[in-house]
Amino acid sequence: MLFELKTIFKSIDVKGKALRINNKTIRVDIYIPEINLVIEYDGSFWHKEKYDKDKSKSNYLINAGFNLIRIRQKPLSKIFDNDISGAAEFDGKDTVNVLLKKISRDYIIGETTISAIRNYLTVDGLQNDIEMKTYAEKLYNTPKK
Repeated sequence: MLFELKTIFKSIDVKGKALRINNKTIRVDIYIPEINLVIEYDGSFWHKEKYDKDKSKSNYLINAGFNLIRIRQKPLSKIFDNDISGAAEFDGKDTVNVLLKKISRDYIIGETTISAIRNYLTVDGLQNDIEMKTYAEKLYNTPKK
């Protein structure tokens, strides 16, 4: 999802983001600075016992003034109405399509970004797979210290 979103929102840091809020560091999956949006992906395996922790983190981010969208993989239930209920079998293209439609509907973004989203939605398949694979290859081939 991150590399797909990066085709439209160039400011996304592929290494993730650590937000500094009230002298506390909060790591988030994806941060889009131009719309102050945090995107969290909650896979069902890793988050099945973390509803309260995820809700607490969400409230903390929202209270600090961040926009937030959580994608909660089924069978996880939504925490807030703004969350997206993701399919039980992850489909990157479908998930990004749903997310981009929500962003274009719910957030103020420029015409250039809206046009990029429309173009993205018309193409089948992932569009930034090569950059993702190149980045992953670098990570796996980086010597451990």
